Amino acid sequence: MPHASGGFEIDFDFLDDRVRIRHVDGRQRVVRLEPRSVADFYDETVARLYELGIEGPAYARPVELEDNTPFPDDHHHADYDPAAVKRFFRSWSMPTGCCPVALTLRG
Repeated sequence: MPHASGGFEIDFDFLDDRVRIRHVDGRQRVVRLEPRSVADFYDETVARLYELGIEGPAYARPVELEDNTPFPDDHHHADYDPAAVKRFFRSWSMPTGCCPVALTLRG
């Protein structure tokens, strides 16, 4: 993603339960995916971005959801089930012809 600092990318690694933030100059930071509040995850992610010289989160609240509590204030959502996330991720990572979920949704 282009940025005044040069650019960066954010990868969600659902098999290793972490978010990797990589700057184009090679520096990187990691945020663990684990049970904790949205506010805690957001605060740590923003801190790691700032460490890389990336400031100014785009929009600090969910969109198209009934509960649009700003991320820094969301202390009531705190679930993360690594096994369930891996199962879901793997189901969407299969070739289309093998994924019953994708076939059902395409109906």
